[in-house]
Amino acid sequence: MRLSIEVVDHILSFLQSDPVSLKACYESHPLLSQLAQRHRFTHVVLNNDLFPPEFVFRPSDFSKVIHRHPHIATYVRSIELEVAIYPSELSSILPMMTLLKKVKLCDKLDPCWDEIPEHFRQAFLDCVHLPSMEDVYILQVSDFPLSALNNVKRLALDECLLDMYYQAE
Repeated sequence: MRLSIEVVDHILSFLQSDPVSLKACYESHPLLSQLAQRHRFTHVVLNNDLFPPEFVFRPSDFSKVIHRHPHIATYVRSIELEVAIYPSELSSILPMMTLLKKVKLCDKLDPCWDEIPEHFRQAFLDCVHLPSMEDVYILQVSDFPLSALNNVKRLALDECLLDMYYQAE
Protein backbone atom coordinates (compact mmCIF):
# COMPACT_ATOMS: atom_id res chain seq x y z
CA MET A 1 0.00 0.00 0.00
CA ARG A 2 1.28 3.47 -0.91
CA LEU A 3 0.33 6.67 0.83
CA SER A 4 -0.03 9.95 -1.01
CA ILE A 5 2.49 12.70 -0.27
CA GLU A 6 -0.31 14.73 1.30
CA VAL A 7 -1.11 11.94 3.77
CA VAL A 8 2.56 11.45 4.68
CA ASP A 9 2.93 15.21 5.12
CA HIS A 10 -0.12 15.28 7.37
CA ILE A 11 1.28 12.43 9.47
CA LEU A 12 4.61 14.27 9.81
CA SER A 13 2.78 17.39 10.98
CA PHE A 14 2.00 15.54 14.21
CA LEU A 15 5.74 15.16 14.85
CA GLN A 16 6.54 18.88 15.00
CA SER A 17 7.04 18.66 18.75
CA ASP A 18 9.21 15.56 18.39
CA PRO A 19 12.47 16.61 16.72
CA VAL A 20 14.09 13.23 17.38
CA SER A 21 11.47 11.45 15.27
CA LEU A 22 11.60 14.12 12.57
CA LYS A 23 15.36 13.75 12.39
CA ALA A 24 14.98 9.99 12.00
CA CYS A 25 12.51 10.63 9.16
CA TYR A 26 14.76 12.94 7.22
CA GLU A 27 17.69 10.60 7.60
CA SER A 28 15.71 7.60 6.37
CA HIS A 29 14.62 8.54 2.83
CA PRO A 30 15.09 11.49 0.43
CA LEU A 31 11.34 12.05 0.04
CA LEU A 32 10.81 11.97 3.79
CA SER A 33 13.76 14.30 4.16
CA GLN A 34 12.05 17.01 2.12
CA LEU A 35 8.74 16.65 3.93
CA ALA A 36 10.20 16.33 7.42
CA GLN A 37 12.45 19.35 6.90
CA ARG A 38 9.41 21.63 6.57
CA HIS A 39 8.02 20.38 9.87
CA ARG A 40 11.39 20.44 11.63
CA PHE A 41 11.78 24.14 10.95
CA THR A 42 8.22 25.27 11.67
CA HIS A 43 9.31 26.27 15.17
CA VAL A 44 12.91 27.36 15.75
CA VAL A 45 14.64 28.18 19.02
CA LEU A 46 17.86 30.18 18.92
CA ASN A 47 20.07 30.30 21.98
CA ASN A 48 23.62 31.65 22.11
CA ASP A 49 24.76 29.60 25.09
CA LEU A 50 28.07 27.89 24.49
CA PHE A 51 26.34 24.49 24.56
CA PRO A 52 22.65 24.96 23.76
CA PRO A 53 20.24 22.05 24.33
CA GLU A 54 19.81 19.50 21.57
CA PHE A 55 17.63 20.73 18.69
CA VAL A 56 18.20 24.34 19.71
CA PHE A 57 20.38 26.36 17.36
CA ARG A 58 23.07 28.87 18.10
CA PRO A 59 22.39 31.95 15.91
CA SER A 60 25.62 31.42 13.94
CA ASP A 61 24.74 27.77 13.23
CA PHE A 62 21.19 28.58 12.13
CA SER A 63 22.53 31.38 9.95
CA LYS A 64 24.73 28.83 8.16
CA VAL A 65 21.74 26.54 7.63
CA ILE A 66 19.63 29.40 6.22
CA HIS A 67 22.38 30.66 3.93
CA ARG A 68 23.08 27.14 2.64
CA HIS A 69 19.37 26.34 2.23
CA PRO A 70 17.45 29.64 1.88
CA HIS A 71 14.13 27.84 1.32
CA ILE A 72 14.19 26.76 4.98
CA ALA A 73 13.50 30.36 6.02
CA THR A 74 10.05 30.08 4.42
CA TYR A 75 9.21 27.11 6.67
CA VAL A 76 9.71 29.05 9.92
CA ARG A 77 6.40 30.15 11.46
CA SER A 78 7.57 30.61 15.04
CA ILE A 79 10.92 31.70 16.42
CA GLU A 80 12.15 31.99 19.98
CA LEU A 81 15.19 34.15 20.60
CA GLU A 82 16.73 33.19 23.96
CA VAL A 83 19.76 35.40 23.81
CA ALA A 84 22.22 37.41 25.86
CA ILE A 85 24.17 38.85 22.94
CA TYR A 86 23.00 39.91 19.48
CA PRO A 87 25.35 38.78 16.73
CA SER A 88 24.90 40.33 13.30
CA GLU A 89 23.91 36.89 11.93
CA LEU A 90 20.73 37.17 13.92
CA SER A 91 19.82 40.46 12.28
CA SER A 92 20.63 39.10 8.83
CA ILE A 93 18.43 36.00 9.05
CA LEU A 94 15.32 37.54 10.65
CA PRO A 95 14.31 39.39 7.44
CA MET A 96 14.50 36.10 5.51
CA MET A 97 11.66 34.61 7.59
CA THR A 98 8.80 36.38 5.86
CA LEU A 99 6.00 34.06 6.99
CA LEU A 100 6.50 34.28 10.75
CA LYS A 101 3.36 34.11 12.88
CA LYS A 102 4.99 34.16 16.31
CA VAL A 103 8.13 35.74 17.68
CA LYS A 104 9.40 35.49 21.23
CA LEU A 105 12.29 37.58 22.52
CA CYS A 106 13.78 36.60 25.87
CA ASP A 107 16.93 38.43 26.82
CA LYS A 108 18.87 36.63 29.52
CA LEU A 109 20.58 39.80 30.77
CA ASP A 110 17.42 41.90 31.30
CA PRO A 111 18.60 44.94 29.33
CA CYS A 112 16.86 48.15 28.41
CA TRP A 113 15.62 48.17 24.81
CA ASP A 114 18.08 50.95 23.93
CA GLU A 115 21.02 48.78 25.08
CA ILE A 116 20.23 46.18 22.42
CA PRO A 117 22.16 46.83 19.16
CA GLU A 118 20.29 48.94 16.64
CA HIS A 119 20.72 46.34 13.84
CA PHE A 120 18.82 43.79 15.90
CA ARG A 121 16.15 46.19 17.15
CA GLN A 122 15.28 47.14 13.57
CA ALA A 123 15.23 43.53 12.34
CA PHE A 124 13.04 42.51 15.30
CA LEU A 125 10.58 45.36 14.73
CA ASP A 126 10.39 44.47 11.04
CA CYS A 127 9.41 40.92 12.08
CA VAL A 128 6.81 42.25 14.47
CA HIS A 129 5.19 44.18 11.60
CA LEU A 130 5.00 41.29 9.14
CA PRO A 131 1.46 40.85 7.77
CA SER A 132 1.51 37.22 8.94
CA MET A 133 2.45 38.09 12.57
CA GLU A 134 -0.08 36.99 15.17
CA ASP A 135 1.75 36.66 18.50
CA VAL A 136 4.56 38.72 20.01
CA TYR A 137 6.16 37.75 23.31
CA ILE A 138 8.75 39.98 24.96
CA LEU A 139 10.38 38.79 28.16
CA GLN A 140 12.94 40.55 30.32
CA VAL A 141 13.45 43.60 28.14
CA SER A 142 12.93 46.92 29.90
CA ASP A 143 11.60 50.06 28.27
CA PHE A 144 10.37 48.38 25.12
CA PRO A 145 8.58 51.04 23.03
CA LEU A 146 4.94 49.98 23.11
CA SER A 147 4.19 52.45 20.32
CA ALA A 148 6.10 50.10 18.01
CA LEU A 149 3.40 47.46 18.52
CA ASN A 150 0.42 49.32 17.06
CA ASN A 151 -0.80 46.58 14.71
CA VAL A 152 0.11 43.51 16.75
CA LYS A 153 -2.80 41.08 17.10
CA ARG A 154 -1.68 39.52 20.40
CA LEU A 155 1.04 40.68 22.78
CA ALA A 156 2.53 39.22 25.96
CA LEU A 157 5.00 41.05 28.17
CA ASP A 158 6.69 39.27 31.05
CA GLU A 159 9.21 40.71 33.50
CA CYS A 160 9.47 43.89 31.46
CA LEU A 161 9.80 47.22 33.20
CA LEU A 162 8.08 50.00 31.35
CA ASP A 163 8.49 53.69 32.07
CA MET A 164 5.07 55.20 31.85
CA TYR A 165 4.84 58.95 31.70
CA TYR A 166 1.47 60.43 32.47
CA GLN A 167 0.83 63.99 31.59
CA ALA A 168 -1.84 65.74 33.65
CA GLU A 169 -4.16 67.84 31.59
